[in-house]
Parts: sequence; C-alpha cells; structure tokens
Amino acid sequence: MANENTQITAPTPDAKRGKKRRGVVLIAVLVVIAALSLAAYHYSDMMTSEFKASEYSHRNVQARAFAESGYFTIIAPPDPDDSNAGAGPYYGVSDEGGKINLNAMMKVDPTGQALMEMLVKLPNMTPDVAANIVAWLGGAAGQQSNGANNDAYMTGDKPYRVRGGPIDSVDELLLVRGVTRQLLYGSDLNRNGVVDLSENNAVPRGWCNYLTVHSREQNVTMAGKAPAFLNNANMEELYNTLNAQEGMTDDLAKFIVMYRQNGGSTSQGKSQSTLGGLAALFGGGSSSNTAPVKGTISNYQLKYTKLGSYSINSIFDLVDMQVTIKSVDPKIPGKVISTLYKSPLSDESGQPNAELLNALFAIGSIKEEPEWPARINVNTAPREVLMTIPGLADTDVQKIIDGRKAATNMSTLAWLLTDAQVPLKTLQTNQSTVPVNYMTTRSQVYRAQSIGYFEGKGPVIRIEAVIDTNNGRPRILAWRDLSELGKGLPENAP
Repeated sequence: MANENTQITAPTPDAKRGKKRRGVVLIAVLVVIAALSLAAYHYSDMMTSEFKASEYSHRNVQARAFAESGYFTIIAPPDPDDSNAGAGPYYGVSDEGGKINLNAMMKVDPTGQALMEMLVKLPNMTPDVAANIVAWLGGAAGQQSNGANNDAYMTGDKPYRVRGGPIDSVDELLLVRGVTRQLLYGSDLNRNGVVDLSENNAVPRGWCNYLTVHSREQNVTMAGKAPAFLNNANMEELYNTLNAQEGMTDDLAKFIVMYRQNGGSTSQGKSQSTLGGLAALFGGGSSSNTAPVKGTISNYQLKYTKLGSYSINSIFDLVDMQVTIKSVDPKIPGKVISTLYKSPLSDESGQPNAELLNALFAIGSIKEEPEWPARINVNTAPREVLMTIPGLADTDVQKIIDGRKAATNMSTLAWLLTDAQVPLKTLQTNQSTVPVNYMTTRSQVYRAQSIGYFEGKGPVIRIEAVIDTNNGRPRILAWRDLSELGKGLPENAP
C-alpha cells in the first residue's frame, strides 16, 4: 500500500534551533519595551519635578510680589500697653516716632549726657552699657563715664574702631561692648513682636523696640505748610501771620506780640523771666503805688516799633500767663498806670482754653528750622520710653497712658494738659528739666513687615521695611528680607 511505503523523517537540529530563536526575540522585545517604559517614567518624573520646581519658583515670585506690594498681610508688633498683646494676630504698621532716636538725642545734647540718662531707665540697661553706647556715638559724657573707646575694640580677634558719630541702624549696636543679641532683640527670635510658646521668655522685649535712628519730624503745620514762627523778630509780620491762620483770634495774636515785647508773669505773680519780672515792676525808671488795673486786649493798640526782646520757649508758657504794660496817666503827670492783660489761652480760674490752645499748637512753632531733631511721639510711645523722658514723674506717665484711652483730639501736645491733665508746671520751661522739649504728637516714619504666602503649603516671603511718608511722597529708608525667620504670625493665630 502506498501509505505503508511512506517514510516519516525526524526534525533536523537546525529546525529545532529555529523554534528557539523565535522565543529569544520575544524576550528581547519585552526588554526593549521595559527599557523604554523606564526611560519614559524617568522622563515623566523629571518633567514632573521640573514642573513642581517651576510652579514653586513661580509661586515664590508671586509670594515675593505679594510681600513687596503689601498685598497680602501687613503685621507689626502689638501695643505693649495692651493687656491682650500677643493673644492673636496683629496687623498694621508700627510708629518709629514712638521710640528714642539715638542720633537726634545727640543733636539735642552733643555731650550725650541727656541720652545716657534716658538709656539707663530702659529695662535691663546698666550704666556701663549706656556709657558704652554714648561713647560709640561720640558723646563725651560716655567717654568720661569710662565708656569703651578704640583701645577696647582694637585688641580683639577682629579689631574695629568706634563709630564716633551717627549710626545707620540700631543693629549696629551689636558692635558695642556689652550689647548682646538677646538684649537688643529680646527673646523674640523670629522678630514678629511676640514671644511665642517655643521661645524663651527671659527678655520679652529687646531694646530695638525702644530705640531707632529712622524717626523724623518736619517743622510744618497739620496741613504740611510752614508754621507761624512765634519768635519772629518783626512784630508786625508776626501779628499779621498769626491773624491769617485758621482758628486764630485777634486777641491771641495781639497777646503773643505783647508778650514778646514786654515779657510776662504767671497769674500767681511769678516772673516768666528775670527781665520780664523787672519790666513788670519798673517802667522807664518810674513806679506806681496803685494796684494794676485789668485791661482788655481788644482795646490795646500794638506798637510795632518796640522790639520783641522776650522769646517763647514753649507754647505752654503762654497758658495762665499775663502781661503788665505801664503807661503814664495823662491826667496826673508822673503817675504810672500798670495794666494787666491776661492770656486768652486760659479763663479767669486758670482753666486752659482747649480749642484755642490746640489751634495755636497746630499753626505755630517756636523754631524756624525746617526740621526738629526727632522727638518722642507721646501718642504711641510705650511706657518704657515715656519713663525715659526727662522731667516726667511716674504719675505723669500714668496720666499720659490713661489719657490716651479717653482723649478725643490728640493731634497736638495740647491734649497733655486738657485731657491727660499733666500739671501745667511740668509742661512749662521755667524749670531746669523741660519734658516738652522731648515730646511731640507727630510721626511720619513707620515700620512694617509685609508677608506674602499661599494658604496651606507653599513659599512664604516676609519683608521688613521702614518707610518715610514724607508729606505724601513716601520713600523707603530700610529694607530687609526676613523670610528665613518664618511666616511671622503668632503660633496661636488662626
């Protein structure tokens, strides 16, 4: 049979090898696919990382823009007189005028004695460190009190010399012997104005909260114009200038000229000045045995030819003041009549006229210079700074702090007398120490921390800036990036 004769042939070795090669190709394809997949995953991971980095960088730029523009959050240290200070978030700016301006105090007293006496009243300050600071600023009083000099600083590992003049920043005090970082900045390590739970409360508030070099006080009216110069030598010009001011009365303008020409004495009979007292008692060599008569200011005719020989050292000196003017009785030859004219700034009982006193402070100045050496703003200064003002007793400081809570108009220093009821004699200049020379209610330089951030996770940018508002034309005096210190909001803030 044909089928029986059919021969069956076994597979050759080459055929077997062909089948095995087909399996190897499959494995190779799988390896290639796996390699491509890993490469694609690696590429995808790299692109994801680059995207995240790019997004973070973009958000970081946005956060910085938020901070620089003040768009998101503005924070400042809380009012230290507030019993709830540090209990929650605090927003806004802080006033540099409420601090002691080191450079300005050296202008007031170049010896540094006044500044040294103020510094020793600050918390944790010692006489030695106060002397070192004054010596660093070039004050002879500091050097005479054994304040550290060049020799003390030139013997260290990194020698340097004493500044010997105005400093650019309070931070420079870290170079002064005895000034430590904790004393200067306090326990507030992240510089947010509050001692957080994670911070040591050994020194709650450092000296940087009481000292500055940035405050500034222009000698202008509330409207930003040049004030009436009360010590103007031209009597007619002084009278006309005062009369042109808003809120001024003719009687007060006249009285100021009369005071400048004749001097004055208080209603208790105390002479405002030695020459003023003599002028009140003697008139051109003549005397009067009759009691002075009360005059009416509106009826008095000013004589502009008489010089203004008596200066006004403080507007408070004009309160409860009177001027005695002598004239010859036309009916009785040789008889001298003394006429008393009382200041319109107070009534018959001696109570100040708040409206008129406030108006005079608002438009008048005892200085002609365009700027004052920056004084302390009593409206915003903390208790620790108020306690350093020469001539203020503890009771006066408490009156000021209590008065700030109730006063309705604190635009001028008049409120210290009318609202806070600080004694008039404390505010006048007929004493060796004159507190009013160190006080103001004006500020134009402010410090703020601006924070830019995104809710949840993301970059945080915190910038601190000191800004001089400069009559509506602000400029930045100092700029610092505090981002490395964290967000800055209190730990218990929502």
